[in-house]
Amino acid sequence: MQPPDFLSVDLKPYSAFSTDAELFQALSRQPADLIAFFETCCADEVWMRRHVPFVRLVLRWAAKSFYLNRLPIYYAKQFASIIRTYYSALKPFLFFQPALFSTFKLIVDSQARLVNSLLFGTSSPFFKDLFANCFNELRDQWAISSPMAVFEWIERYATRGTCDELWRCEYQELLDIMRQAKVWGFPGLVKECAQMLKKYVTRDNVVEMLLLAHKQIFFEWKKICCAIFNQQYDGMRLLESDSESDFRVEILDFKQDTLELFNRLAPFVTHLAFSENLSSNRYYGKLVDACPRLIGMDLSGSTEYDNQFDDLPGSLAELNLSACPWLRPAHIKEVGYQFLNLKKLYLDGNAQLDFQAWGELNRLRYLMALSLVRCHQLRDEDLKLIVRSCSHLLELDLEECRKLTDKGLSEVLITCPQLIKLNCSRCDELTDRTLVELGVRGHQLAQLELERCTQLTDEGLLQFVHLRTNLKTLNIKGCEFSLRTIERIRRDYPFLEIID
Repeated sequence: MQPPDFLSVDLKPYSAFSTDAELFQALSRQPADLIAFFETCCADEVWMRRHVPFVRLVLRWAAKSFYLNRLPIYYAKQFASIIRTYYSALKPFLFFQPALFSTFKLIVDSQARLVNSLLFGTSSPFFKDLFANCFNELRDQWAISSPMAVFEWIERYATRGTCDELWRCEYQELLDIMRQAKVWGFPGLVKECAQMLKKYVTRDNVVEMLLLAHKQIFFEWKKICCAIFNQQYDGMRLLESDSESDFRVEILDFKQDTLELFNRLAPFVTHLAFSENLSSNRYYGKLVDACPRLIGMDLSGSTEYDNQFDDLPGSLAELNLSACPWLRPAHIKEVGYQFLNLKKLYLDGNAQLDFQAWGELNRLRYLMALSLVRCHQLRDEDLKLIVRSCSHLLELDLEECRKLTDKGLSEVLITCPQLIKLNCSRCDELTDRTLVELGVRGHQLAQLELERCTQLTDEGLLQFVHLRTNLKTLNIKGCEFSLRTIERIRRDYPFLEIID
């Protein structure tokens, strides 16, 4: 048959098939080829109109395979993205009745709405689970609780991947859409609503809006409010976090306006940071006491110790002591005695610490994350002592610890078998031996940072990825791997996020 316009050379052999059914059967054995061919055919409307049976077969197969767990989410999302791009042309082929696995009837406000299960299921975990459960029971209909006006925005986002006309909505409408999008798991739509809500935030109401966003766990809206807050106020800064439940504040001065503003935020503060030596001020303890939910303290960069630990709650879970020239083994020992439940400890840039300090870490029996970035003094013997003192670590950051070698990293995997996240960026001495050890022993490893580890080779990387198929994220920026090897890994391991 005549191929679609601009079909890539590697897909040209499929043009040898004479019927749509034969073409589909051949392509369905290679999902990556099917996706590439389908995208090309959608771009050629003339070809698509001549081969409607092929288009229908692809759309039905993709949805059915997805809900029967035969098509990984990675590929299903690619199909959905193509459908959204060419939605106007494909819309006549998206809804079949009856068509289990492909078309679903939602009852909204007593009205029936036909939706494409692939578009909704790849956008929202809620609808993916709902449809899967219904299909297992051979049902293709369900009533959901939502105003039709809100659902129509959700539907528009699921089918188009964006809502260009959200700007027409008023404040309360945006809130209602954002709430429903969050409940149903449409993070992209939540983000779009948050961007539209930005126009309603002013200096006079930014604190009110910020606290509303925090209480209702609107993460994206909260980030926008934080940015506006930081532009309006000088005495404190709201810090970003990856956790929706965190409320992080850095104190920059103790002026009266700052203290009054802080009192409004204090009931929600989970993490505090004090600029320079403000932790030595008499107000330090008062601000700490005003935060009933405090779980994290940042004293990084402070130049003197003035018994700051004494004012902190014993339930503290996170402590940042990076770049503190006063820090000594005795202070690490004190941390072990006072904060028995500490889970995260940051000691970045403390080149003065030695084996005595590392030995004191064994008191922190619940420590799960340790950061030693730019601790240039670290050698293999130090690392061995550290991991034996903290054998239950889940996260370890060794970025720019340039004296570490394969021997030290081997000890990490032997002693900390539960490690999930490891950062070895800029550890210049590491070779392929480390990659092999990580592949063999890192059974739980999900995230690995190898930025600017220049001695690693293509062979070592391929062997590592083959051994660690459960890896989720791999950072290889600045490494000397070939583009061919990276593309091969992307093709063979589509679920792995490679940062290069």
